[in-house]
Amino acid sequence: LRPHDLRARAITLVAAATQSVDATAQAMGVDPQTARHYLDAKRAFDGSAVLRAAQAALRGLRPE
Repeated sequence: LRPHDLRARAITLVAAATQSVDATAQAMGVDPQTARHYLDAKRAFDGSAVLRAAQAALRGLRPE
């Protein structure tokens, strides 16, 4: 485990919470390009979780 691994994990977790690379960069005190370098986008911006939440919300709106 290297310090760069910890930095990448922290940036990925903050990006998952903010859903924005620019907001993540500002929160972490780094340049947006640096945040993009360390970011695991697949883990941070998991679109399938968002779609599942939207699907559940839409099902609740539909009369059955």
